[in-house]
Formats: sequence, structure tokens, C-alpha cells
Amino acid sequence: MKVNLRTVMRIAAVTVVACLVLPLAWDADADQGSARRASGSRTNAVSLATFGYNTMTANGVRAAGERPLLLILMDFTDVRLGEATSAYEARVFGPAEPNVLGLFRENSRGRFAWTKAGVVRDTFPYPITEARPGDEARGDAIEAAVAAGFDFAAHDANGDGRVRPEELGIVLINATPPGDGFGGQAGPTDPPVIDGNGVAIEQFIGGMNDRLGGLVDGIAHELGHTLGTIDIYGSDCLSNLLSLYSCGSTSNVPVHFDPWHKMRLGWLEPELVAIPDADVCASLAPQYLGIPDSKVLLLYDPARPLNEFFLVEYRERGGYDAPADAPGVAVWQVITNSTSDFDLRIVEGVTGTDLKDAANWVLGSPPDTSLPGTYRGQSTLWRPEHGVFPAADAAGIVPITWFDGSDVGVRFKLSNATSPGGPESRITVAVEQPGEKLCGGKKKRRRHGGGRRGRR
Repeated sequence: MKVNLRTVMRIAAVTVVACLVLPLAWDADADQGSARRASGSRTNAVSLATFGYNTMTANGVRAAGERPLLLILMDFTDVRLGEATSAYEARVFGPAEPNVLGLFRENSRGRFAWTKAGVVRDTFPYPITEARPGDEARGDAIEAAVAAGFDFAAHDANGDGRVRPEELGIVLINATPPGDGFGGQAGPTDPPVIDGNGVAIEQFIGGMNDRLGGLVDGIAHELGHTLGTIDIYGSDCLSNLLSLYSCGSTSNVPVHFDPWHKMRLGWLEPELVAIPDADVCASLAPQYLGIPDSKVLLLYDPARPLNEFFLVEYRERGGYDAPADAPGVAVWQVITNSTSDFDLRIVEGVTGTDLKDAANWVLGSPPDTSLPGTYRGQSTLWRPEHGVFPAADAAGIVPITWFDGSDVGVRFKLSNATSPGGPESRITVAVEQPGEKLCGGKKKRRRHGGGRRGRR
């Protein structure tokens, strides 16, 4: 369930001049490359699989290709949904903008798409004051769809007598008002509903109450849970409006998935960069463009456990993305249980005691020196005017650290802003050791991926 709805202030988008463009994103169909320590003294072959690439699934099925989606609209005997069926249908399937199908298409870069399976509108056989708990109400909605003649058996793709979320997605919108009832949640049908053909409808349904103004992000958030996504908001909403799975995403202001979710879903291949010996100057396009230059840098230290790493992306307002404090660079710090268990780890005393708190990884800007040893916990983005971070030898400015408190050993610098918005928008991100020249020095730039050298 989403909380802490906030309004996004409109900020003009900017573009930034590149000093060096790295090669295109990793080939997902190859071995995804390897990365080597820059010194060459030791090789630590890693691949995107090391960091959980393409491992987020629903019942073992990845979010790729097309998947049918059923929209169920449910009134109560005494309270009806506030809009006509066509209004909800347009917000989910189009042509209204934004719409749920468009949001998933853009975030997956065309690799995953919902298709329209049907629309059913019916009435719960009870007044709103007698609304049943979520799992029971979801079952009631499925029974209503069966009674309305929707052919669930046609979506039993593997012929096992069951229709599950990986075969058919279901969105339920009910007439409870915002903040009331069972809206704004995803959950199972328990027990499964058996249709007239003996097919068991075992579903995990994305549900939302009657809030047409916030339908797109709210439904997309809950529907994404049927693909395996998790909430990353904590009690303080520290990554507010920077991810569809943080706070503030139940408005009709769209926001993208965070890069960790995109990578886990197989929708994004980050560029692997070994640190602290990095010497990289990368040109990044905004995520919403979905072009080869809309890449993400994945920073890791081959001398450390590889279940902790950073993801660096450029966010700008456009398409289905309106992140808080845009435009700017988001630096996400991720720690998982291990390189074979990609669930997020709770770090006592740092990330809180709840999994959602553990996922508030964004390194905010400007630096918050009231949090010794870390920048974590600010829902803001880095821009060129913030200068080099962390500032070299600046009193009171702490280094970027790993979760154990040790210095990461690199700094970042962003280039100056130039043209506003559009398909040519870029930002240049330098990642180097303190004291080195950043984007524009005479040193040869190295790209860490398969040991290949970058261009001057």
C-alpha cells in the first residue's frame, strides 16, 4: 500500500555536454561481459548475473514478451465507482495519457507489454459497510468475472488446469474511496476460485480503490508486484518520488522503476565499472528516452564482497518519468544478502529493522554532514552545480562509504548544463580516484568491461 502522497514540482529539464561516450550497453544474450581490476594485477571476472540481473520472476517466469491483462471494476450495492467504465479502461489500456500499458512499455524498453484481455464491471453483493477483507473480496471479483462470461480457461497457457499471474494479469478497481477499504494493495485469491470448466483461478491481483486521478501509478505499482517487485519505501520515505516502488507513486504523476528493479527484471543492462581504480567519463542520457545511451553505471569493488554495489543513473522529466528534484543524477547504494540470494539485506544501525527501510539507498545531494560517514537518506538528485562529491579534502565533508563505514575511494563530477530536454539530452559523469583529473585531463580513459579500453 502506498503512503505519503506528495506533489511533484515542475522543474525545467536540462542536458549536459559529454566529454567521452562509453560503448553501448551490455549484450544480454551474450555472457554479459566481464570486468577486470584496472591495475591488471588480479582478474576478478564478474557478469551482470553476479548482481542479480534477470532474476526477478513470478513463479519462475520472467517479465518478457506479452502478457494478457484483465481489468475488473467492482461497485457496491450502495456505492458506485465515480467514473464510467470507459474512463478506467482508457487509463489502463489507453488511449488516455498516461496509461498503465505505456508505463510498463517505457520502463521495460519494449521488452515487456501487457495486452488487453478484457474488461468486466459488476457489483459486490453487499454494501460498502460490509466490504469483505482483501483476499475474500478479490475472490468475489473473480467469481463476478466468471459469472460475466470471461473465459479464464483460455488463459491456461500450460494446460495444468490453473490460471496463475504469469499467464494472466488482473487489475481490480473497487468503489471504496481513497484511503479506505482494501484498495491500494496486491494480494492472492485465497482460496482459488474454480470456474465452470474446473479451472482453478490462482491469482495474485493488483488492486486499487476509486481514485481515477491517481490510477496510473497506483495500478502500475500494484500490478508490478505480480511480476515479483518489492516495496522500497520505509517509514520516512527516504527515496520519495525516485522510484515507482517508493513513496509518492500513487498520484497521476508517473515515475520510473528504480534501476535495481529494472536490472533484476531483465529490462536494463548496467555498464560494469570496477572501483576504486576507476577512470571513467561516461555520457548518460535520461532514463525515459530508453535509448542505448540511457545506460546505468554499476560500480563495484572486486576486492570486496560483490553483494554491495552502486547504481548511477541520469533522471530527467519526460515520458513516464517525473522524479523528485529532477533533473539530476541518482546514486543508489545496494546491498543484498549474497551473490546467490539477491533479496535486500537489513544492516542493523544503518538501514533500519524493516526490509523497506533497508532499501532506502539513494545518496542525496547536497551532502548531509549531520549523518556521519554517509549521504544516505535524501530524496534529491546531484547536479553540476553541486560540484565534485565528495569534496576533496573539504573539512566536515565525509567520504562516500560502504555500509561497513569504509571509504569507497572514488569521487564523482558532473559536467555543466547546456541545452534543455529532448532526444539529445546527456549528462557526463566522471568516476575517478581523489586527486585525479576528471573528464578533460590528459590521462587515457578506461572502460571496465571485458578489459577493453575506452576512446579519448
